[in-house]
Amino acid sequence: MDKFKIELPEFCLVAMIGATSSGKSSFAKKYYKPTEVLSSDFFRRMVSDDENDQTVSADAFDLLFYAANKRLDNMKLTVIDATNIQLNARKQVLQLAKSQKYIGRGSQAVRDFCLYGERTGEFDEYGLPVRLDWADDYRGKALVAYGHIAGREVRVHNNTYCIDTGCVFGGKLTALRYPEKEIVSVNALQQYYEPVKPLDDSVDTNMGDMLTVGDFNKKLHIQTYLMPSIDIHENNAAAALEIMSRFSADPHWLIYLPPLSAHCP
Repeated sequence: MDKFKIELPEFCLVAMIGATSSGKSSFAKKYYKPTEVLSSDFFRRMVSDDENDQTVSADAFDLLFYAANKRLDNMKLTVIDATNIQLNARKQVLQLAKSQKYIGRGSQAVRDFCLYGERTGEFDEYGLPVRLDWADDYRGKALVAYGHIAGREVRVHNNTYCIDTGCVFGGKLTALRYPEKEIVSVNALQQYYEPVKPLDDSVDTNMGDMLTVGDFNKKLHIQTYLMPSIDIHENNAAAALEIMSRFSADPHWLIYLPPLSAHCP
């Protein structure tokens, strides 16, 4: 076995496949942390006190996939230790992996999406395809540094950093120092290539901090200056969101009236 080497990304979902007593659990125990391995036998034992009780398999796998989803949400390598020899069982694992968006995945479609963004089917005045700004909806814990959307300055938005400042177009060469999150730039010596779209045409992000339902349909942990963190449960957040949606407006939409010209009702 020494001549075979399996390389895995730091964050991924691993499915063990093999018949009962084929050595899957021994392999997982040897190469993975105990916390990384989610065993179907363990969850059967949890719900019925008997790891061999096949009548509780549905309940056991409900718990297993719930735990796996939580680990993946926190970007932790996860190993599913089950037989997975049936096609339907493997489909469940694949569906779980696909639910984790584009983090940790690799394919031509993922590469195109990450490099250029999703197309809307329209074209701008320069003849370039109009693409959706995925960073507006990004709420992941992982910091994402990306490029291929050149601008004069670095764009920081929703824990994403667009560090493409158009060096080849006469702008700047920029680096992001991590984990300090320090931005370092040097000016280009010259314009090496004329861009189709001028660098000065930056993306409008005035509405970029708009809240979405996804920000509230979960338990929230809010850090405060004077008190420890405050937990807001999902049902309370939903109730507050309903009130806000009925009786409030985004400050971006309000017209500012200076005190001298504002009239009292």
